[in-house]
Amino acid sequence: PLEVHDVSCITAGCFNVEPKRIESLSAIVNAELDAIRPLATARRVRLESFIDSNAGPLDGDEQRLRQVIHNLIAHALANTPAGGNVIAECHGRKDHAEVVVRDNGMGIAAETIPHVFDPLWQMHHVRADSTRAGGVWLGLAVIHRIVELHGGRIVASSDGHSMGAVFTV
Repeated sequence: PLEVHDVSCITAGCFNVEPKRIESLSAIVNAELDAIRPLATARRVRLESFIDSNAGPLDGDEQRLRQVIHNLIAHALANTPAGGNVIAECHGRKDHAEVVVRDNGMGIAAETIPHVFDPLWQMHHVRADSTRAGGVWLGLAVIHRIVELHGGRIVASSDGHSMGAVFTV
């Protein structure tokens, strides 16, 4: 995962994206699931997937897309207690691909949803909330920027505290 040492870099867009033809987003999602599965096992969280093998081809930076997928799954695992579930989906659509990561973990309060991708807001509020791990939440700002640089969008949703969360790219 990308380490962030300077929040201003996220807000200023200090990321390089080197797009190339990627034949299969599905293969990238499967590889990241395999890489993070030992963490899920150690945390006693069930990691499931529904992967459409037709998701791709697309133009993008494979390493940066791997960061997005890895950080989304890591975020879900970090916010899901033992015995919980994290589900990763990858779908091919007519003119785009979609990755969805959902969990049944701690959820996100309605008043926080508009700020989950804002690094400055996260830095300020994570200190006041000892239940939230700062690095994990800052990772959302990083992946938001990467998704934007790919011409995509990312959306977060949750039904509230203890109701899990869904992130759709």
